[in-house]
Amino acid sequence: SNPTLINIWFRGNAGYNGGGMYNRGSSAGLASPTIINSIFSGNLAIHIGGAMFNNGGDGNSSPVIINTNFVSNKSLNQAGAIYNSGSAPGMSKPFITNSIFWNNMAMLDPEISGSNADATIKNSLFNAANFADLLANSGDNPIIDAGGNKFDTDPLFSILPPSGLTLAGLFKVPPISPVINMGSNTENLYPYDLSLIHI
Repeated sequence: SNPTLINIWFRGNAGYNGGGMYNRGSSAGLASPTIINSIFSGNLAIHIGGAMFNNGGDGNSSPVIINTNFVSNKSLNQAGAIYNSGSAPGMSKPFITNSIFWNNMAMLDPEISGSNADATIKNSLFNAANFADLLANSGDNPIIDAGGNKFDTDPLFSILPPSGLTLAGLFKVPPISPVINMGSNTENLYPYDLSLIHI
């Protein structure tokens, strides 16, 4: 299925793969949610995908992620935030825009990783030193830089919790935050921002 999920906080969850969300496009199916104005924080994966695992299986798992924060998630193995798997005959090609990846942790690839998949990133902020660093720590999951991204720039969240299983955190940003006015309004599909849902 391809649900649209708006203004949801996925926090303090744990799983073997995909601590906060697991999408699998099995039996030629679709598992490509649209996620808007949401937060994934303090989630834990025992294996891969601290916040999210997108598994094409023999179908398609290519979420569209807009205005969403991935903060302080953890994998005990690989992909602190998102893992994408598009092994044949499946497909995984997430599109990520106007989003923040910060303080995620894993033994391998702390932010976005995967296998036989690719993710497109746009107008988003990452913990990595630069795009080359993000790409070097992404498994064999090519990442397409569609422009407007920032790297290694603290978003200045009100309360940043440690990476791992937790319900803590407050993710408002001050007027001096580098993410203010960073996103593209043409990709906002919903007329509210995170500050209006008090998180």
